[in-house]
Amino acid sequence: MKKNHLYKNSFTKYILPSIITIGIFQSCTKDFEKLNTNPYQPTDEMLNYDNVKIGGFFTQLEKNVKPIGTAAESTGPANNYQIAFNLSSDNWSGYMAPGENKFNNGSNFTTYYFITNWNDGTFNTLFTSVFNPYIQLKSNIDSSKSPELLALADIVKISGIHQATDMYGPIPYAGVGSGALTNPYQSQQTVYNTFFTELTNAINVLTQYSAANSTILPDYDAVYNGNVTKWIQYANSLMLRLAMRIVYADPTTAQKYAEQAVNNSFGVITDTKNGAQLSAGAGLTFVNPITILWQDYKDTRFGASLLSYLTGYNDPRLPAYCSQATVNGITNYYGVRTGTADINYTSLSAPNIPNTQPMYWMKASEVSFLRAEGAARNWNMGGTAASFYTQGITNSFTENGVSSTSYISDNTSKPAGYTNPITSSENTAAVGTATIAWDESASFEIKLEKIITQKWIAIFPNGQEAWSEYRRTGYPKLFPILVNTSGGAVSTSQGVQRMPYPPSEYSTNGTNVNAAVANLLSGPDNGGTKVWWNKK
Repeated sequence: MKKNHLYKNSFTKYILPSIITIGIFQSCTKDFEKLNTNPYQPTDEMLNYDNVKIGGFFTQLEKNVKPIGTAAESTGPANNYQIAFNLSSDNWSGYMAPGENKFNNGSNFTTYYFITNWNDGTFNTLFTSVFNPYIQLKSNIDSSKSPELLALADIVKISGIHQATDMYGPIPYAGVGSGALTNPYQSQQTVYNTFFTELTNAINVLTQYSAANSTILPDYDAVYNGNVTKWIQYANSLMLRLAMRIVYADPTTAQKYAEQAVNNSFGVITDTKNGAQLSAGAGLTFVNPITILWQDYKDTRFGASLLSYLTGYNDPRLPAYCSQATVNGITNYYGVRTGTADINYTSLSAPNIPNTQPMYWMKASEVSFLRAEGAARNWNMGGTAASFYTQGITNSFTENGVSSTSYISDNTSKPAGYTNPITSSENTAAVGTATIAWDESASFEIKLEKIITQKWIAIFPNGQEAWSEYRRTGYPKLFPILVNTSGGAVSTSQGVQRMPYPPSEYSTNGTNVNAAVANLLSGPDNGGTKVWWNKK
């Protein structure tokens, strides 16, 4: 982790110069307004030129869903990603572990101790940094004239903010979009129901807009280059994800919105080329923040739990996900268990994530597995659980550029045990027992474990989503952490259930956060209290 000295807001670096250029070439007006114009501040007319006033904030909103930046932005986005995701959900999901657990002498998120400034940073990244550009966008959009712009902004906002409620539970949501960040909290159930209402409205607005228009903000959209059809399909896919999340808390609402999403006339994401991701767009080329973490900082290494499944399954995605390392003269794949003591494991395998790898919000493979689970629950998903399960695996192979003729039919391979070449006391037998091949005669729970296990493999390295699904379903089976510094607040066997509210909220929004803890949480404000949708 490095302190960032060189971060420049993309609006300043990329948008402001264009605003200045526009100003230079604008013809002069000859009325009184000219005499009262600040020559150092762009006018609304300048900002409205070609949607710059809206476009700059829209690009920033997209970048803030999961922190990502360009090479010119130095390490700022990577630092934000590290605190908000890599040292928390990327670890808690079994995907990664510290190369050397040196932070606070090993007492940190990875061992279930919640460091104050890390918690503040996480809330700022997941909540404040998403709402700030959204608030600017909403204030600049005339929704009566351009409802499609607000619809698009709402979809991106939900893409970011659903991570915040999944992390914390109740959050302040209603009213925040109007500009105030110190608002009363809503229950997670209320927040999710609002998501469904907003997504339904956004999809309807964009559907009407698409009748006469094929693009929207193409110069500022780094995800889909303004393709309206792809945005509608992504919004439906996001609705499907959120619907499945609440299935154990509100199965009726879950089925309603899952079926609504899949049966929409535009459908959901099916093509692997149409996953929602940032790599290059809006005139920018992005650098994957995880590359900085494993390569420059040497702060993260490949997780032992994921390696257990990939090696045990003889999974062709292993070299696409993990780099080999040489230890004691032997080159192999070596993972690191989560929650280790302060031991140097930087010589073990790193995640194989180059700086050009896209930052995915959602892959087509995830959507297939969501439909597989829905079909297994006898919902109308447009196909069978078996067909979507197979499709999910083949889509994941395509997404990673690998293939196999025997993997899907393998009914014997199981996850492997773990061997640490440096510290043998950490060796352990496998905890997972799921096989790969689909068995139509199996119980629902066995089918669910197969679906979630394969989805977990497919959506790597999206640790936030993987951790949420692990909490929701209990799958896949993960190695427990080695060191638990929570003081008994978090179960070693069950893992972290939520992030406690940050000290900054208690100091700036104390009345509301205290009311949320007293009335909306199911227990104390610690990492062991389950969120509303975690009802299995």
